[in-house]
Amino acid sequence: MDTPRTIDDSTPPSQGTAGLTAVEWLSRFATELGTTPPDAEEASELLALARTAAHASQHFAAPLACWLAARAGSTPLDARLIADRIGNLSETGI
Repeated sequence: MDTPRTIDDSTPPSQGTAGLTAVEWLSRFATELGTTPPDAEEASELLALARTAAHASQHFAAPLACWLAARAGSTPLDARLIADRIGNLSETGI
């Protein structure tokens, strides 16, 4: 199993990001949306969901799976478990 990913503020921002780290960007984005950014556990589950969707399908499934989970009101953990189940089914050819 892969090591869970987390949002790490110790990595320098990429070029072209206005110097914002992921945590800073997500915080500003959440504020503009009128919500709070994901906590560390939620972020880890969302990254795992995105990884599963991208590896079980095509890469663009990753952000869309996260959007679908949010639209359905699913927790990141529940959405990841569903994605894992679908990914396991696709690996067995079912």
